[in-house]
Amino acid sequence: MKTTNSEERQKRRLDAVYLASVTLLERFIIHNEIKPAHLSAVSGYSRQHLLRIRMGRMEPTRRCIAAILSGIRLLTQLKLTVVDLFEFEDGPREPTEPRPKRRRRRKRQPPEKRGTEAEEAQTR
Repeated sequence: MKTTNSEERQKRRLDAVYLASVTLLERFIIHNEIKPAHLSAVSGYSRQHLLRIRMGRMEPTRRCIAAILSGIRLLTQLKLTVVDLFEFEDGPREPTEPRPKRRRRRKRQPPEKRGTEAEEAQTR
């Protein structure tokens, strides 16, 4: 059965609408032709669970996000970040400057030892 040009255009339009309505994760999976069964095997989550996340019906936990990200990295050999695959309500997190290193505080010695060290320092 041959399809006509109008049927092909309709199908392309529906595909575009579908892709616009799905999550970043689903778009990435479709674009990179990742099979859900393969992602399920490498991430350790069931296909059904991944489907709920891919369709946006369920929010993944941090552990699940990490497993999906590492699984997709393994399958695609790409250096991806979480922001490449997931949208967050508060938007992407701005890169932060590295924290300054905290100086370690010396342990305080009990009062009975403090006095003896001070006396020893004076006698030297």
